[in-house]
Amino acid sequence: MQVSALFEKTFVLLKPDAIERGLMLPLLNELCFSPVRARLFVPPWDVWGFHYQEHRGKDWYDRLVAHMSSGPVFAMVIGGVDAVHLARQRALALREKYGGVGPRNLIHTSDSPESARYEIGLWEPQL
Repeated sequence: MQVSALFEKTFVLLKPDAIERGLMLPLLNELCFSPVRARLFVPPWDVWGFHYQEHRGKDWYDRLVAHMSSGPVFAMVIGGVDAVHLARQRALALREKYGGVGPRNLIHTSDSPESARYEIGLWEPQL
């Protein structure tokens, strides 16, 4: 088996509530991945429409976009063996550990290799 075949990139986003609560460094340390590319910034409003396009029309969509636009985020592309799956597992554990519900759940990770490719394509030019 070739290890290089297992290497993949994924997208991770520390949400405004994570930054506001001072959890950026603890979350980064506990994710156990080093960013390939990263940036702390307030993204333009329109990026959220593309990022959350599958949720348009849902009753909570406007609240989600309002929250994500409320402050800076730490957007990053990470890479590693089985990165999509491992980052997702770790993100869920971090949400449980540090608390967070609804859109204020601290961290976003791509939920599949296909989502990772889409999200990296959307975000990487801004990083």
